[in-house]
Amino acid sequence: MFNATVPYAVISVVSKQKDLSVQALYEQVCTAKGISVSLPNFYKIIAHMIDDQILIRPKGKVQLHSLFMRYLFGLTESSAKVYLSHETNILHKLGLWQQEIREENNLYDLNVIRMDLLGQLSKLYEWEQTYHYTSHPYFLLGSPLKEKTNLEDLMSTEKLSYYLIGNNTFLDRYASQQLSADKCQTVCADKEIPFPEQGYTVDIIGEYIVECMLPKNISEHFRLFFDTIVGIEGYKPELFCQVLKMKAPCSVKLIHSPEHAEKMKMKIQREFSS
Repeated sequence: MFNATVPYAVISVVSKQKDLSVQALYEQVCTAKGISVSLPNFYKIIAHMIDDQILIRPKGKVQLHSLFMRYLFGLTESSAKVYLSHETNILHKLGLWQQEIREENNLYDLNVIRMDLLGQLSKLYEWEQTYHYTSHPYFLLGSPLKEKTNLEDLMSTEKLSYYLIGNNTFLDRYASQQLSADKCQTVCADKEIPFPEQGYTVDIIGEYIVECMLPKNISEHFRLFFDTIVGIEGYKPELFCQVLKMKAPCSVKLIHSPEHAEKMKMKIQREFSS
């Protein structure tokens, strides 16, 4: 079966580095992107992408097709007009001290909304540090590759961001090591902190706060994992993912408050200097 994830990974790698051999590209897709695909199937996917004029392969080196790049540039321009205009963009519509709540029936789908909001904010505040607090790294352990990639894409290339975890169990420490030290500083709290210790995540970028309280029953499921798993052999990402997908009303709140955002940034930053 054709795996749509592989072409996305190929485009991501080739857009940053041209003239790779198929073998070198295969190795990068499998290692950097964490995707499992056999080499023969990978060659078939590359062939499909060449037939579809997404890629070209002059002298055996893989590049993006110029027509596909024109399509991407046009798509970027048109989507920016639709999604980033003052008329349609939620960030431009949300006035000072206003808030908006987005709802879902499971945390997995809610995290898609959360990441979309953070992506918009990172564009608005491209050169600023991002600040993150989570009682436990629920999303990072439930969708490790996706969450790590998304978070690191959000973080400024100019300044280290802050990622504070509210507990210090084995799994908290393990997750803290997954984020690139080139992108952010990560701390697992081993003392009382000014944020909820269970069932809470908050991200602060610029003047905005993106806040999520986990449903109590879901938080208790996760707490059992964090309290009882003491070695890597006990960690099963698929179990975390199943809990994220459990049906339970949940919401993410977007708040536009420069003063509140600044206070929360200072609270997080203090934990890195103490």
